[in-house]
Amino acid sequence: MKLDIESMRSLYRLNHMSRYNTWPRIHNESVAAHSFYVVLFTMMICDRLGVEDRLKLEAMQIATVHDIPETIMNDVTYDAKKQIDGLNELLGEFERKYIMVNFPEQYFAVFGSNSVNHEIARLIVKLADVYSVVQYCDNEVQLGNKPFEKLLEDSFERASAIIKKLEGRYNISCQKITICNQ
Repeated sequence: MKLDIESMRSLYRLNHMSRYNTWPRIHNESVAAHSFYVVLFTMMICDRLGVEDRLKLEAMQIATVHDIPETIMNDVTYDAKKQIDGLNELLGEFERKYIMVNFPEQYFAVFGSNSVNHEIARLIVKLADVYSVVQYCDNEVQLGNKPFEKLLEDSFERASAIIKKLEGRYNISCQKITICNQ
């Protein structure tokens, strides 16, 4: 993606897109705000796990660009991805193509490797992404939005599954990164 005014305008669209756009919400969260928290939580997880700087950089790059394709496809909620067969794969293919065309320098960091470190970086970002969902859903529940209780519970389950992969598949102790209810 060029660093010009048109590209900046395109990226700024993330600030205007509301997450959970099909759910009744008390507080709107933009995709840009969510992306900020994913990057922040990725950094915090990497620091607490004590990963190498190279792995941390790879995870931070993935986290930084992970939702940029939503400038075109908007935010598709997790519940929609679960209910519509093949949707997740279709969106994943679009994301790969979008990043390849618009962020070729980051493409390899995001999609181009099958190494163990790359898989760990992707799992860390997935966990950070889910932690951002936990944060938002918890806020909605704290404000009295009952439907988000189920989303919050599901998010804790998703986080636990990712942690089990990190611990089981890669022998990484995750005690320092678990949050309540996991």
